Amino acid sequence: MALWRVGGTLVMPGAAFTPEAVLDTIEKHSITNMLLLPFQVHSIVAHPTFSTRDTSTIQTVFTGADMITKDLLVKMTIAFPTAVVCTGHGMTEGGAFCEWVWFDTPPAQIPYFGEISPLGKISAGSRVRIWDQEAGSVARRGAPGELHVCNDVTIRHYLGHINEDSFYSDDLGRWFKTGDLGMIDTDGIIYVLGRIKDVVMRAGVPITPAALESTIGVLTGVLVSVIAILSPTLGQEPFAVLQSFNGRSEAEIKQCIIDVFGKDYQLAGAASLEQLGLDAFPLTTTSKVVKFELQKAVQVYLDRQ
Repeated sequence: MALWRVGGTLVMPGAAFTPEAVLDTIEKHSITNMLLLPFQVHSIVAHPTFSTRDTSTIQTVFTGADMITKDLLVKMTIAFPTAVVCTGHGMTEGGAFCEWVWFDTPPAQIPYFGEISPLGKISAGSRVRIWDQEAGSVARRGAPGELHVCNDVTIRHYLGHINEDSFYSDDLGRWFKTGDLGMIDTDGIIYVLGRIKDVVMRAGVPITPAALESTIGVLTGVLVSVIAILSPTLGQEPFAVLQSFNGRSEAEIKQCIIDVFGKDYQLAGAASLEQLGLDAFPLTTTSKVVKFELQKAVQVYLDRQ
């Protein structure tokens, strides 16, 4: 709707995503701005005809709806040299609480949190707080907690008032609990570190899968998803599922995580999609990995060992 408001034309390549359809659409309609999910970026760049396609009309590539990392933004910049790349945060419930402020900054110089891209700074008319559930108060700057949002474009309740505890009101307005693990640094930059439900609690240490996924992805050059598996002694442990090992070994991957993050973050193991009996990552209609499906496949795999 924002595009139509300024007189633009929205082009949807098809009912389902395919790299071929997107590339054909770029050339046929001289696309200037694109919205791509991380999985779609990887698929398009890996397409065998990508290097021969004319993408010179593209001016902006926007990505979001999943964890965005430094290597992804750098990859997008190399793949689409005529475009500015940027990250955003979208919710079915609303959004527009942050704005990207690095349009003129090379991706390598953006202030990442480890390898995780920032979302931006708080937009005009919005309020954001990071809530420390254990303390029952707003978290200090630089500390993680649940991201809460308050503005005029976020819904005030769900249809039928289901999940009403996702909303609350105070003197500042009506707030929505996003379920995201967020952080605001001393410069007011907002980061989302993952979904709270996806955080792996290993011996009381919260592990954000996205940080491990990015590190393993850089090492192997393939898509990675880190999930939680149950442990009788540690509660949970992180387990990595890779598109393939691409010449690396499970031992190398496990050691890489220890080298980067320390022993508190060590993996319980790693397996390829082929080892799990899968042809591809199970995805939602918005191309997000369905982690509970991976957890079931990993458990079957571990039971066979």
